[in-house]
Amino acid sequence: MGQRKDEREGLGTLSLNPTKILLWALFILALVLPLVFFPDMISPFRLPKTFFLTLVVSLAFLAWTPNTPLLQGPIRSPLTLIVFAYFLANLVSLTQAVNIFEGLYQILLMLNYFILYILVLLHVKRREAMVRVMKFAVVSGALVSLIGILQFWGWKIPGLPVVNVQAATFGNKNMSAHFASLVFPLAVALFFSQREDGKGGWYGLAASILAIYGFYCQTRSILLGSLVSAVLSFFLVASKARFQKHPYRISELFGLNRNRSFQLIFFMVFTVFMILAPRLVTPPSGVPMILEDKILRTFEGREHSAQVRMNMWLNTLEMIRDHPFLGVGVGNWKFIYPLYSRSARVDDAFSLDQQPDDAHNDLLQVVAETGVIGAIPFFLMLMTAALMGARSFYRAKTPSHELVSLALLWGFITFCVIASVDFPFKHPVQAFLFWIFLAFIQILFYGNTLKEETVAMRKIPLLLKGAILGLKIVLLIFVFVLFQFIRGDILFFRGIDRWNGGDREGGVELMQRGSGLDPFNYRYHIVLSHLYLKLGQGDRAYVEARLALSYHPNNINAMNNLGAALNALGRPEEAMEVYQRALLIKPDAGTIRVNLGNTYWRLGRRKEAISEYRKVLEIDPNHEDAKTRLREILSQNPGRGPRS
Repeated sequence: MGQRKDEREGLGTLSLNPTKILLWALFILALVLPLVFFPDMISPFRLPKTFFLTLVVSLAFLAWTPNTPLLQGPIRSPLTLIVFAYFLANLVSLTQAVNIFEGLYQILLMLNYFILYILVLLHVKRREAMVRVMKFAVVSGALVSLIGILQFWGWKIPGLPVVNVQAATFGNKNMSAHFASLVFPLAVALFFSQREDGKGGWYGLAASILAIYGFYCQTRSILLGSLVSAVLSFFLVASKARFQKHPYRISELFGLNRNRSFQLIFFMVFTVFMILAPRLVTPPSGVPMILEDKILRTFEGREHSAQVRMNMWLNTLEMIRDHPFLGVGVGNWKFIYPLYSRSARVDDAFSLDQQPDDAHNDLLQVVAETGVIGAIPFFLMLMTAALMGARSFYRAKTPSHELVSLALLWGFITFCVIASVDFPFKHPVQAFLFWIFLAFIQILFYGNTLKEETVAMRKIPLLLKGAILGLKIVLLIFVFVLFQFIRGDILFFRGIDRWNGGDREGGVELMQRGSGLDPFNYRYHIVLSHLYLKLGQGDRAYVEARLALSYHPNNINAMNNLGAALNALGRPEEAMEVYQRALLIKPDAGTIRVNLGNTYWRLGRRKEAISEYRKVLEIDPNHEDAKTRLREILSQNPGRGPRS
């Protein structure tokens, strides 16, 4: 009897049982990960979340040993092999990377998710454990949504940095809205599956809060994802009701009685009222509710952000055409995209001030970065999981099983739809939910066919033991590296704050220390090169700009800084070549073209300088620097150079 009790999910006391440790790791991640942030950082939301996720997964994996009950079914399924093939394809794509460090960083992040996915397949045996994880995720989602709603209505949350008005603990309202949309079906499933009205009511309230926040964020991708998921879920439920051999009533699925129906009506009315409230009373935050207008302008082709994404997607297709087999390397899209920013369509959003890190389409970016060898297993993984989820729902015998299957499938499909127009794979919270959905769907598909098998450590080949130990060491090293990145980010933030406060030397010193802790961060080097130019230290600006270009060879900001540093060092011929290279990427970059004109002037090439200034004014007639320089050069003697 005691042994049988130990074989259950063990959610009570926390001992050194690997299954219990993994489950508690899942509970902690589901509850705490979305809430993690650190205020005094340049990246106060994503980097701390990434560190926390890696830390928890690494500790859970460190406590794991193979001599525990394992499940044969899920771990040996074709889907696991497909996932493994996708991981290997990402490794192979590194051979094409121009920035191997960024590629390795992405591989290590993916390794965390892959290990978490495998551990869940090995140790989560019962639906009750999945439901417990869902409950923690719903609580966290409701808290995030409540914070966002309060921000929308003008509340200031102490200690919480505000990047977007209603971004809650994500720093980006679209990312937080993605999270809310993925958790929403879990809350709905818990509301209908908790037959005790008192408990179900809380999940109904959570679902209402999640829906309200989703509308307040005005994110079109979650509406599209939720709509597609709702239609497919309706089709699944209706088809099961129609073609089931045994009598099947939809009312049994949702367990509606008088009290539950009253709760449902109340939450629906409350949700509609809160959604309409900003249209009746302007919120103190001043955020306008223009979702309908954004959707209309998108369909009419007048929405700027939609046009920008379409341009990026068409340009990315050109990238795929040039790198069809192995791609450009995992994590390297952003380093290659500048060369394609004008290939199919001119990307007007690409500028000195804004250079995209992502294609705003994870599905397309996977193809661009990993080529055919990555795209095939990636899309097979998505399709196989979706079919498994649908099959699991059809085979479910109880309402609780049906609701859990439907909720996981809804969340999985919503994620895939969002990934077709945004980048949820790049955020640790959304990526965590994706891999949990994938593993849970796989486990539910096998259901009662699971067989436990204890593998003694002595039966495992020595090579495999060494590989497991090596992976544990690699993850622990990665945790340490991420911790150093956080320290570097904090120091860099404090350095910028000190610079803005007037202590320029002290600020640069702090930023230099921060850059030393994250030496492969090209953004740090770009900022430092710019600040060294302001301090008149051309030699140090030159070093930092060269470092930035060694990690991001097509960054026009780094090129612009390098050109300025070369001019400061009395090397205008080399500066001219750098500016010309930058203008091949961005011909309408007014600042760079003015700097090229200044360089021509220093070299005594007056006609070329005048030509460059006039080109700038053709693009932007109000460019003050170009007008000033042109006026100066026309009023001065031909042999005289520009003022610095």
